[in-house]
Amino acid sequence: MFRGGTVRDAARGLAGPFVERMVVGAARARGELPRPWGDPRVHAMGPDPDRILLVGAGIVRGLGVASHELGLGGHLARRLSALTGRGADIELVGVPSLTVTAARRLVDGLQLERYDAVVLMLGAREAIGLRNPVVWERDLLDLVTTVRERGVPALPVFLVSIAPPPSVVPFDGVIAPVVTRHVARLNAVLDRLGALPGVHVIPFEPGDALGNNGLADTATYAAWSRPIATGMHAVLDDAVPVRPAGVTDEQLRQASLDAMGILDDPPSAELEALSRVARDLFGVDGAAVNLIDHDRQLSKSAQGFPRGEIPRSESLCATTVEQDGILVVEDAQRDARFSAMPSVAGGVVRFYAGHPVEAPDGQRVGTLCLFDAEPRPFTSADRSLLRELALRVQAELWSHVRVSAR
Repeated sequence: MFRGGTVRDAARGLAGPFVERMVVGAARARGELPRPWGDPRVHAMGPDPDRILLVGAGIVRGLGVASHELGLGGHLARRLSALTGRGADIELVGVPSLTVTAARRLVDGLQLERYDAVVLMLGAREAIGLRNPVVWERDLLDLVTTVRERGVPALPVFLVSIAPPPSVVPFDGVIAPVVTRHVARLNAVLDRLGALPGVHVIPFEPGDALGNNGLADTATYAAWSRPIATGMHAVLDDAVPVRPAGVTDEQLRQASLDAMGILDDPPSAELEALSRVARDLFGVDGAAVNLIDHDRQLSKSAQGFPRGEIPRSESLCATTVEQDGILVVEDAQRDARFSAMPSVAGGVVRFYAGHPVEAPDGQRVGTLCLFDAEPRPFTSADRSLLRELALRVQAELWSHVRVSAR
């Protein structure tokens, strides 16, 4: 008996590095694949977006396409949004050849309480390396437990089953059936973990879904997004994770704003145009891009009133950054939180809608907001449109951020 398993386990351990070299060689023989550029976050339009963390290897990284919108993240966001009727924000953590133990180290640096769901697409590297299933189960359980403990209550964790590498990177010879059998062993581990509370296994069998150009084909990622979106849909509708309503660490939020280095910059032409578009699209008295800095609200761009600053205690936007998602106040004079504020008591603001704007690290640092002197309703379509404009404002602010803050 060998420590940690049987003679067969030991044989697989010895053969693993050889098989891994064979598979990697077959992949390299197909040539270098392009990789997406830009921020690894994708968004699909719609109100009340689901915020999802997707962690995995080359497939999640988007190997083969030039944009994350054309990769798995973009297709998954749009397909989920079509199924749920809500928006989708997907943050991609894709590292080529990512292992479970490396993923465990990665999630230690993430704010897991920010997400409504976590999707793990791992195991390909362990499969081609013929990793001991007992060790694989131990490491994966440690990762899943960490995510569940550090995430919000009722956080769903999705484990996407491992696709046989020949269906992703074709290779010939006797290696294919060896790896395929080992994939089945590791997937059996996933099935066992799927019995844990809050853990859901999504079968992933690409089959003939590879496009004409393999990974270098957005049609491949479009096909792969379907079973994942379908497997997530019902669970996301049933699960109600409760993200924290207030700012969990004001010092960290302020540090993120300071690191952006944009407080003293004049508004760009693009920012001014976006605030004008917001005012005109919604037909309101005013619109603004505001940053919440220490004990003040600073207007980066303003339409309908002079750009400047007010005390944070008199700011509706200060409440917006203290919660996750849009804040709508259809009649502020009837809302005890805001009725005594000077702008509300004076009749300048009765209607307010604000959407958070984030720093690159996910901290809420400001808003795109609308206000009007008359109360008014705000529909689901209005929420979706305001979110879309806020994401454009966010992208514009990020384009002026110092590289060190990204």
